[in-house]
Amino acid sequence: MMTFTTIGDLAQGFQTRRQNNALTRELNRLTEELSTGRRTDIKGGASGDRSPLAAIERELVTLKSEGFALTEAGQFATILQSALERTQGTLTTLANNIFTIVAPAQPAMASRVIAESRSDFAAMVGALNSDVAGRRLLAGTATDGPALAAPDTILAALETVVNAAPTRADALAAVDAWFAPGGGYDTVAYLGSATALAPVRIGGEDIPQNIRATDAEPRAALAAAALAALAGTGPLGATDTDRIDTLRLAAERGLAATDALTQVRARVGTTENALERAETRNASRTAALQLARAELTDIDPFATATRAQEVQVQLESLYTLTARLSRLTLTEFLR
Repeated sequence: MMTFTTIGDLAQGFQTRRQNNALTRELNRLTEELSTGRRTDIKGGASGDRSPLAAIERELVTLKSEGFALTEAGQFATILQSALERTQGTLTTLANNIFTIVAPAQPAMASRVIAESRSDFAAMVGALNSDVAGRRLLAGTATDGPALAAPDTILAALETVVNAAPTRADALAAVDAWFAPGGGYDTVAYLGSATALAPVRIGGEDIPQNIRATDAEPRAALAAAALAALAGTGPLGATDTDRIDTLRLAAERGLAATDALTQVRARVGTTENALERAETRNASRTAALQLARAELTDIDPFATATRAQEVQVQLESLYTLTARLSRLTLTEFLR
C-alpha cells in the first residue's frame, strides 16, 4: 500500500514564501553584481579568506606610492638632463664662436664676442638654476632656492678680483683660485646646500640624484664662460693681443668642459634608464595584481547574466504554481 505524505495549507504557504524570498534575494544580488561588475560577497570569491585580497590591496597601495616617487624622480632627471644639455650647448657654441675670431686673429671682433660671452654666461647660470615643481635641481638639499647667484653678481665679484691683479698672469691665477673649491665660487656664486640630495630608493634600488652646481664639471663650464666674459677686463684685456689670448684660453677650457659635461649627462642618462626600468617593473606588477584582484572580486558577466535569467524563470514558475495552488479547492473541483 502506497503512503502519501502531505503538508497543510499553512505549511505550504510558509514554504512557498521561503522559496520566493530566497529566489528574490538571489535575483537582487545577481542584478547588483551585473550593474557593478563586482561580487557582493568578496569572501565568497576567496574561499571565505580575505587575507589574499588584503595583501593585494596593500601591495597596490605601495606600488602606487612608488609610482608617484618614480614620476617625480623621472621629471627631476629629465629636467636635469635638459639643463645640462642647454649648458653644454651654450658653451660649445661660445667656444666655436671664439675660435672663428682667434684662429686668424680678429681683434675688431673681440668686443662683440666678449659681449656675447656675458649673455652666454647668464644663459648657463639660468640653465643650472632650473627647477621642477619648485624644486631646484643643482642646489643639493636646499631645493627651495636657486643654486647660483645672479650672473651680474658673479661677474661683478670676478671683475673686482681681476682688476686688483697687477698682471695678466696674476689675473688668470686669481680667476682660477676664485673658481677652485673653497674660493669665491663657493662663498659668492653658489647659494645651495653643501649636502647633496639623497638617492631615491625604489624597489630596493637606489636612484642617485646627487649632482650639484659645485661639482667639478659645471664649475669648470662656468669658469670658462666667465673667463670669456672677462676677456676685456683689467689685465686680461689690456691689449688686443691680451684679449685674443684670453678668449683663446677660454675657448680651449670651454671645449674641455663640454667633454666633462658629456660624462655627467651620461650618468644622468643611466639614472633615467634605471627609472624607466623601475617604472616598467612597477606597471607590470600593478597590472598583475589588478588581474589577481579581479579574479577575487569581479564577476563573469556572461555566467552571472545566465544565472540571473535562470532565477527569473524559477521565480516566474513559482508565481505560476502558487496561483494554481491558490485555486485548488474542493468547490472548484466539484464544479
